[in-house]
This record gives sequence, C-alpha cells and structure tokens, in this order.
Amino acid sequence: FTWPAWSPDASKLVYSGVVDTGFNERKLSLFVFDAAGRASREIYTNEPGIATLLAEGVVHYPLWSPDSRRVAFIAGTEQGLTLFIDDLDEDVGAAAILDNGPLWISWSPDSRHLLVHRAEDHFLVNVADSLQVSNLNIPFVGYRVAAWRPSGSTIAFVQANDQDGISLYEGEVVGESLESPRRIRGVSPNPAFLWSPDGAYLAAAGANQALLYQGLSIFIYQDLTLYPEDDAKQPIRIRDNVVAYFWSPDSSKLAYVTLSDTRGVLRWMILDTVDGSRWTIVDFVPTSEQLTMFQFFDQFAYSHSLWSPDSRALVFAGTLDEEAVTASFSYGSSIQGPHILVTGIEPDSLPLVIADGIMGFWSPR
Repeated sequence: FTWPAWSPDASKLVYSGVVDTGFNERKLSLFVFDAAGRASREIYTNEPGIATLLAEGVVHYPLWSPDSRRVAFIAGTEQGLTLFIDDLDEDVGAAAILDNGPLWISWSPDSRHLLVHRAEDHFLVNVADSLQVSNLNIPFVGYRVAAWRPSGSTIAFVQANDQDGISLYEGEVVGESLESPRRIRGVSPNPAFLWSPDGAYLAAAGANQALLYQGLSIFIYQDLTLYPEDDAKQPIRIRDNVVAYFWSPDSSKLAYVTLSDTRGVLRWMILDTVDGSRWTIVDFVPTSEQLTMFQFFDQFAYSHSLWSPDSRALVFAGTLDEEAVTASFSYGSSIQGPHILVTGIEPDSLPLVIADGIMGFWSPR
C-alpha cells in the first residue's frame, strides 16, 4: 500500500495497493479509507494485465476536490494514462474523462471545475454539469500544471507567441470558456509555478537543466522568483539550484530543496516572505519516492502536504547527511533503513526520526 492522500476535510484517505489475488497474480487497486468508520473499500481496479506506472513507484495519482466530495485520479489503461472522476457513490463508480496522457490536473477553488493539461491542449471539466469537457484553446506543451488562483475563477497558464516568446498568462474562466487572457510576464522554458495559499505571491521556477543524481536523471531550476500580487512590492528572487519548493499553509514561508555542499546530498531551505531572509534546516538523502515527489512537485503540492497544518514543521523521508554520506536508493548504507523525519522550520531546529518508512504526509487538520 502506498501514496496515501488526505481529503481536505481530513475525513477520508485514498491510497494505492498492489494486492495479491493468488495464482501468482496481482492487481493494482485504488482504495478509500473512512477515518471515522475506520473502514476501507476498493473504488477502482486497473484492467487485468495493465501495470503502467505514472512515475517511479506511482501506481495512481489521486487529487481530492476542495470540498472533499470527489476524487479525480489518473491510472494506466489500454488507452494510456487516463483521468477518472469518482463522487464515491458506490452504485455509480468512477467515470473515465480523458485518456492518452500524461495528464496534469488542478481543481477550481469552488470544486465545480477540473482543469486538465494534456500535451498542447487545456481542457475544462465541469463536474457540476454531467462532467462536460470543453477545450479552452490554449495550445502549449512546454510545462506541466496550470494553476487556479486560491479564490475566484482565474487560472495561470503558459503560452508562447512570436512577439513575447514563452510567457505566463492569466485569464478568467467564465462558463466553459476562457475570457480576456492577459500576459503577466515572460518566463524561462519549462517553468513550474504555484500560488501561495493566500494568493499574495505566485512562485515561478525556470531555466531547468538535467542532473544525474543517484543514477537517475532529475531536473533542477536555476531561477525561482516570487511575484507579488501587489505591484508596490518587489519580487523575491532566489538564484540557486532548486529541486522543488512548497508553500506553507499560512503563506508566510516557502520551503525549498536545493543541492548541498556534499555530493549526492540535498538540503532543505526556508524562505521568509515577510523579510526575504533564508536559512538552512537540514541536509539529507531522500528516498526514491520522496525524490519522485520532488521531481513533480508542482502536481504533488496539491495532493500531498509535507507541511504541518500550523506551518511550523515539515515531514520528509530519507536519511540524514551524517548517517548517509554514501547513501543510495538501495538503503543498504543505512543500518535502520530510510526514516520518516519531522523537523521544525526555525534555524536551530533538529529533525526527529518518528518511524522507518519511504514517505510521509500531514493530514490537513
């Protein structure tokens, strides 16, 4: 069982499972767990013989609607990676929406629409109206996840034109179409971006390049800029090798992962958006699952929280630098195996090992 994802109201949990059915056969299933009743049930099973992974170790990708009533998820099918939406009604089951992925998804704040980016197309799925799918006519492939503002009906997306090159745009979703898109600013190729939860900043990373890390090819960004919604404020810029970043729930901090001074070791950093100060938290070697989350952070940031709900701590999986200077994903260099670690975010914080494990996420409450 793997990749658990909490509903926003913390009442339910979805997770993937590789289930032994006997006769040397296994099935890949998605389960939902009710925290109050402490009962699980299967809501989706992959087609027999279809064992396609979305990424290393990722069987399904689930994303709850903000109102916790529905879960959208991506699974492998004969048609490729396919998007489903399930309202968790046991009599109806999951509805297939789009296939031929990869697919990148985000929910509107009011839970009425799911935005889907697939290749050069952007689709809007109206879950309040019989799962109607509309093409927004935004032709661009060179990034992953489009971002809804934390409130309202505005989306941020990337597009290219002959005059301005690759730029970040913003437009309002009205009905089933995008109206009055406006250019915000130019961005580097293959950008990734996330709104702060209060909508005060849009953090955008770009200028990525490939790096060989623990035998795997990963991408890092050389430029991370926090653009304020208030034009009177100056952007906050970070010039560093950034692997991933995550907003604190209260929007006051940005936690980001960068390369440390030791080969093969990563470092947690904290940025204070109030005064622009930065400091180091801890050096570590991530598990392969943790690294997968970092590689697709602009998608996982919506579904799997490394921040505690009070914005005072982080959870992550791996081994600390002093334990694992020569660590690898085999875990053989660590006597006790990989750990689940919790750390405060103050400069003098010390990480606490709470369990052995390969991934950990906070509930929203």
